[in-house]
Amino acid sequence: MTDREKHNLSTELESLLREFPENIVDFLKEQSSSDGQMASTKGVAIFSGANRSVTEQMYEYGKNLGLSFQFVDDILDFTQSAEQLGKRARTDLAKGNLTTPIIFALKKEPKLRDIIESEFCKTGSLDEAIKLVKQFGGIERAQELAKEKADIAIRSLQCLPQSDFWLGLEDMVMFNLESID
Repeated sequence: MTDREKHNLSTELESLLREFPENIVDFLKEQSSSDGQMASTKGVAIFSGANRSVTEQMYEYGKNLGLSFQFVDDILDFTQSAEQLGKRARTDLAKGNLTTPIIFALKKEPKLRDIIESEFCKTGSLDEAIKLVKQFGGIERAQELAKEKADIAIRSLQCLPQSDFWLGLEDMVMFNLESID
């Protein structure tokens, strides 16, 4: 995927988020695991005496690692069994949580919105919604976005010298992606 395609994908998600009511956007932001990573990676850089440029790059690393992690988690809810996850699978959609794969599929299939808004009142409607998310590329688009954010996180590390520490931070990003490749 080219940098331009990656930028377009990120812009597309942001555009989709603007189309949803404010409370849904707030919910998605609250669900993001990136807040902790942003604060902790920037904090470590600050307390280690790094300059402002490095602390900002570490903030970007944490933010993008966290977003990538959240998108991977969203994907796994559709692709893994309860045994693999260690928790109930397919619960996000059942609860009405609009995760990244769902948002991308909603753009292509309006019927999915109707099913979600009906709160899955018809027998088999949850299974139908899951099928639509898969059929209309929600998972693939979310995978692309998770990889884009992972790439940005790794590029953010360029401010650091090559070291075991640097490799460990890179490995953390790559480990996160292993479950969706």
